[in-house]
Amino acid sequence: MPETAERAPERPALRERLRGALPDDVSRTIIDHYKVGWWNFTISLYGVEEAIRGNAKAVANVLEPHLGHALDWKLWRRGEPYENSARATPSVSALQIVNWRGGRGGHIGFSPIMPPDGTLALDQMRRMKARHDEHGIDYYTSFTLGRRHISNINMLIYDRDDQEMTTRARALFDVLISDSKARGYGEYRTHLSYMDAVSDSYDFNGHAIRRLNQKLKDAIDPAGILAPGKNGIWPAAYRGQRT
Repeated sequence: MPETAERAPERPALRERLRGALPDDVSRTIIDHYKVGWWNFTISLYGVEEAIRGNAKAVANVLEPHLGHALDWKLWRRGEPYENSARATPSVSALQIVNWRGGRGGHIGFSPIMPPDGTLALDQMRRMKARHDEHGIDYYTSFTLGRRHISNINMLIYDRDDQEMTTRARALFDVLISDSKARGYGEYRTHLSYMDAVSDSYDFNGHAIRRLNQKLKDAIDPAGILAPGKNGIWPAAYRGQRT
């Protein structure tokens, strides 16, 4: 580099801010630059073409007045390339998001199930983001709507080579379990290290579901050979060692 060339100014204050959760003003800069939104969503419709067109019109009538523009539909017919088919093609490319923070990327998934209610979902989003901000972890979430439930999948992304960040992510996970338990939202999947903690949160009627599972476990697998402790279900042989 020529001696006369100007170097980019150091921005230690920004670097220090970015050690925690991505600030909203930085997110807004990214959003404005790429002309995207805070949220993205996909709707897939299946069936005969006449029914799909009718359903698409019904969906558009509900959503487009709120969006301020027309929905972008892509019609796929059998025999055409799969790009626009919404067909689920196995891939691990999406998991590259775990490297967002640098180092050896890691994540802890937190996925409570909640009622299919928009007001509750908005409240959940605000509360969860506040918790992520408190612990300095980026808020990366999705809400998958079903007929009778919403699956709120959150990925706590961190740098595994950063011990301080790893500690914050684990502490956040513990808080999210407690928050969801207080609202009656149950985690439907979790990592091996947290199966006991999640199992503890299902405490209705003196952990009735755990007692039922343990009774079945002891009847079917009395020696406790098959995956002892999986999903917080410990066989009698190890139950006293459960921590």
